[in-house]
Amino acid sequence: MHAPHRLPLWHWCGALLCANGPVVTSPVPGGRVHRDGVVRFVPSASMEKTTTCYQRQGLGRTQHLAVDVAARPGLVTSLDDLRHLIPQPPADSGVVRKERTFLDAHCRNFIAKSPMALLSTSSTDGRCDASPRGDGAGFAAVLDDRTLILPDRPGNRRIDSMQNILDNGHVGLLFIIPNVNETLRVNGTAWLTTDPEMLAPLQVQGKDPKVGIVVEVEETFFHCARAFLRGKVWKPDTWIDRSEVPTLGQIMADQFEYDAAVAKEIDDDLAIANERLY
Repeated sequence: MHAPHRLPLWHWCGALLCANGPVVTSPVPGGRVHRDGVVRFVPSASMEKTTTCYQRQGLGRTQHLAVDVAARPGLVTSLDDLRHLIPQPPADSGVVRKERTFLDAHCRNFIAKSPMALLSTSSTDGRCDASPRGDGAGFAAVLDDRTLILPDRPGNRRIDSMQNILDNGHVGLLFIIPNVNETLRVNGTAWLTTDPEMLAPLQVQGKDPKVGIVVEVEETFFHCARAFLRGKVWKPDTWIDRSEVPTLGQIMADQFEYDAAVAKEIDDDLAIANERLY
């Protein structure tokens, strides 16, 4: 398939890459609620005995998800089962006691030196999203010990995260500093602002972001280094050669079933867009 010649930059920068639509779950009849919170089918002639209906509660609604247990070997179905595999840490251990409900001096210092954070959100119907947020070190501004704000810089205009925040304000943040294996986790409630005074600290190159993401902090703690150590994330000698992964233009041309020649055109357009960071 040939792509239309010289499609506008937003066509590539804001393209929908996911082929799957939102997962929709609905109540399933024939279930019985057990004390562990799982809704299990009462088998009938029209149902396989291996089918289980799981209840997901929260955000003011209950959803039921029918699962073919045989298709998920070793399926863990309860917190008790999970804790049998991974015991609960003692209440007086550092793992538990390190939780804070505010941004202390160490949190503030880490955020001030972090150029990257991963923002996790979900809608009320359970559709989840995680997106990278990055800029110069300290791009997220700490307003006080229980509040921080992140800029929404120009991007693909999908607004997945902000749409979720409008729907359900609960968010999770993971702050990362290059060459530091520990990370900072911040959980809380987010809302969106266009207030000029609040956006002023986020100004870059004389430009304020159009929207700021305000996070009211509810929980913070530092995460240990083992995930980054196992992944050898900051070890240059373990990094692959860039040529081992197709360019985004090559990927998109393949996904959209365009001719291979179109890939370069997409990459050229993306290169121009990537020069416009603010």
